[in-house]
Amino acid sequence: MKSINKIILSNVKTIFETTYFKMSLILMLVLSIYGGYLSAGFNYLEGFISILSFPIFFTFAVLVPFLVITFCTCNYFDKNEYLISRLTSRKEYLKTLILTVFVVNLFVYIIMLIIIIIALNLFPKAGIGFKFNDLLNCHNFIYLIFIIVRLFCIIQSISIFNTLLCRIINSKIIVGMNMILYGSFIAFSYLNVDKITNILNIPLYIGNYLIISKYDNFFIEFCCTTIYISILVLINYLLSIFVRKKLGDIKI
Repeated sequence: MKSINKIILSNVKTIFETTYFKMSLILMLVLSIYGGYLSAGFNYLEGFISILSFPIFFTFAVLVPFLVITFCTCNYFDKNEYLISRLTSRKEYLKTLILTVFVVNLFVYIIMLIIIIIALNLFPKAGIGFKFNDLLNCHNFIYLIFIIVRLFCIIQSISIFNTLLCRIINSKIIVGMNMILYGSFIAFSYLNVDKITNILNIPLYIGNYLIISKYDNFFIEFCCTTIYISILVLINYLLSIFVRKKLGDIKI
């Protein structure tokens, strides 16, 4: 297992050296600076929250790069014959592939947050903003942590879903599906959404969990988010079982 983990980290290093990864970082940097510019005059925490929930940012600086990096990871994973030869079953193959995607995304996400912090410091801010926000009905710092964790969970869920699909569906179809989904995020940001006042009214559209939606209070938003992410995890688990059965025997 330790040997496989070392190989996974080696794959991560290889992916970080690719042109796709470098281009993704440049895109993140440019849009982070743009987001930092738009948040000039906000307090620091509110600026951070606004960037992470800005539709253009999380679509083109987060989702698109993560889609590219996910496909890149899958491609390099399958080319690593030494790693494949150490996997004895389809279950272990999928588990290791998903773990690799997860680790790569984790590193990229941390780098993205660092880029945003740098971008925020390039423009003047109206203080740190460490206070209770009446509009969000929550303390700014707690809500920022919540936004960071929620976005990470959704990115990982989408990436793992795409990873599983690309084992059984043509990658061009998956890219087309993702582009339609991403386009809906931009369009959704211009729609008026009714305030969610009850957990039973949990939003089913994933865009509600990327853009700051109107909730009666933070507790309801937290509960709806937890339930929704649990549903995404369950969907990925069921899909992994289906994909495992569809995969042919791995050549050792």
